[in-house]
Amino acid sequence: PNPADGSVNIVLNAAKATKATLTISNMVGQAITTSDVNVVGGNNTFQLDVTSYTSGIYFVNAVVEGKTYSQKLIVK
Repeated sequence: PNPADGSVNIVLNAAKATKATLTISNMVGQAITTSDVNVVGGNNTFQLDVTSYTSGIYFVNAVVEGKTYSQKLIVK
């Protein structure tokens, strides 16, 4: 859910098995967390615990096969 207050699911759709980098950044662009993950072809779901995050707006950035995807995340 967005806004989130416990955990959120991040869903990546990949054309084939590959590696991806997930980065959560705050409003000023500082990386809060970065994870390298393995993805398979199709939908991939990763759970992110946001209970330790302060309320505010964050950005979820995923780099898959050289392409960057971003989504705004609001934490209550």
